[in-house]
This record gives sequence, C-alpha cells and structure tokens, in this order.
Amino acid sequence: MIVRRAKLAAAAVHEPELLLIDGLLDGLGPRDTEIVAASIRDLGRDTAIVAIGRDSAPLAMACGEVLTLADGIIVRNLAHAAPLRACARARDAAGSALGWTR
Repeated sequence: MIVRRAKLAAAAVHEPELLLIDGLLDGLGPRDTEIVAASIRDLGRDTAIVAIGRDSAPLAMACGEVLTLADGIIVRNLAHAAPLRACARARDAAGSALGWTR
C-alpha cells in the first residue's frame, strides 16, 4: 500500500491537469482502500482523474462518477448525488484529448 501511495504522490508532484490511474485500488483491503481512495479524492480537487480498475466499488469511493464499459460502450453510469467536479473535468479532458465531441 505504501508503494501505491508513493506512486500517486510521485505523479501528483508534477501537478498534472489529467492523471490516469490504472489498478491502483485493485486488491487492497478495506482500510487501505479507504486511505488510497481519500488520497485520490484529495488530489481530484485540483486534477482531473481517470481511474481504471476491476471493481467499481473502490472506484466509487474515490470518484464521483463511475462508468462501466463493455466493448468500448458505456453500459452503466454510477453517478453519486454530489459528483466531484474533477470527474466531469476528467471526462471532458479525456474526450478532448481523444477528439470526442459532445
């Protein structure tokens, strides 16, 4: 868990506009998941974050919106009552980088 938090801190020190996280919450115990998710939420206040993982429950702890994809198509959208602005910024930044339009 310390290694994962160190990797997150190393990425955050550069103050990126968009941070891609792959599997950072996978395989953690409940306490460690809460700690790392809180770190991601804190970072998400100033940085747009796109997090990828196998289980949507830990991702929901870290982000205000969780999209489930199947064959590249959104099949489920879990949006919390008060989604983080960073999630919307991440969606827009990722879409812009990939040339998607609304």
